[in-house]
Amino acid sequence: MSEQPEFDFNLTAAASRAEASPIPHEPAQPGLDFTSEAPSGFAAWREQWQARKNKISRATGLIFDRPVEVNLASGITLHGLVQIDTATFLRTDIRNNELLFRVGGVSFRLPEIESCVTLDP
Repeated sequence: MSEQPEFDFNLTAAASRAEASPIPHEPAQPGLDFTSEAPSGFAAWREQWQARKNKISRATGLIFDRPVEVNLASGITLHGLVQIDTATFLRTDIRNNELLFRVGGVSFRLPEIESCVTLDP
């Protein structure tokens, strides 16, 4: 039977060893200047996000800002807003048919869609 390794459960000794080991100093994050007249980085990012989303909508025929009914080839019917999976959306090297979409908790790719219609009231 092999021997079990011994562990030092003395937390005081472990803490003193941790205090003794030098920790490299990293520079502090600079503060954010909310009074600057520079254009908002967030607003620019938001515009780029919306422009890419609109481009994908035109290329795929999917509608992102209104409730839809999506019929998948597997026979599943989904109701709600189509969302683009953030991880695949942020990749610039991915083709539209590789993008991952989601309605509610169900994810799917473009080739899996049989139909998508808006549910206007």
